[in-house]
Amino acid sequence: HSHSTTVHNTVVHDMEKMVRSHLNTMVDAMAEGRLTDSKNIFERAKQIDYDLAINLHDGEYHPRIVNALCSDAENYCYSMVLNYNFVKRRETLVVYNQKFGNFYRTGIDKIQYVLQWDSNHVRTLLLLAEMMMKHNKFGILPSLSLLKKYKDAENVYQQVLRLEPTNQFALQGIVRIEKARMVM
Repeated sequence: HSHSTTVHNTVVHDMEKMVRSHLNTMVDAMAEGRLTDSKNIFERAKQIDYDLAINLHDGEYHPRIVNALCSDAENYCYSMVLNYNFVKRRETLVVYNQKFGNFYRTGIDKIQYVLQWDSNHVRTLLLLAEMMMKHNKFGILPSLSLLKKYKDAENVYQQVLRLEPTNQFALQGIVRIEKARMVM
């Protein structure tokens, strides 16, 4: 009887290790922006032990998942929007504006996805505010006035300050908005 208990405990322990290994790989895939792969990996984890995979995913791993999704959103937004500038040799102004608009919308979608997981995730809220503040020399995104963008960004910075009253990025963001309004 003691031997079968030991075998059972070993199998349970090995199954937990396998599920955790899958979830770690899933989180890594999320951080790299490979969301389809991460979903497939999670499905395999659920095949090993459904209840354990769900409980870990929704509990212990939840903050790691949110951070991984935020990292993916940051990588995308900084490379494709926040650091994307018009280069006359590379594209026409019309093409640039079209690409910028598409990249911007995709970045906002990635941010909104993270905020569905955690609506008070400070890093993601700060990224959202930075995206709202982004406009290019050749005009702002269609349908958003500059004043509205500033107001929306200010609201996000205020939300961050309610969560973290001394957050320097949010405080600096509000100062940037106030200076920009004075110039208008």
